[in-house]
Amino acid sequence: MSLVPWNPFRELESFRRQMNSMFDRLPKYYAVKNTFPKINIYQTDNEVILKAEIPGIPKENVDVTIEGNKVRLRGHTDRSAEFRDQNVYRSERYYGGFARTVLLPSGVESDKARIESKDGELSIVFPKKTASRTTS
Repeated sequence: MSLVPWNPFRELESFRRQMNSMFDRLPKYYAVKNTFPKINIYQTDNEVILKAEIPGIPKENVDVTIEGNKVRLRGHTDRSAEFRDQNVYRSERYYGGFARTVLLPSGVESDKARIESKDGELSIVFPKKTASRTTS
């Protein structure tokens, strides 16, 4: 009988295979979904712009709350009535609610924000505050 040297990575690999096997057997409604809309925030000389991906979600299903330099996006998407689990060949789209809160750089005029929705993209444009100059 020969001794086999202990290799901690061999045990880790076995553990990883067991975990993957367990998650593969879970029903699809236990799968973890990314429910945050993906966003970009950038600035120009005069504005700060937030763009969020909301494909397939009607704008009446999206709620935008702006408080100071904090923006909260909430909404939901529903399955159509003709979409039934027993008829599904493959389903990867997320159905349900989402919420995301982001902080903007300071110096935006949040009360003057413009909100637009086009082609699955939500845009929120914030004018930058102008530095007030005083002359003496």
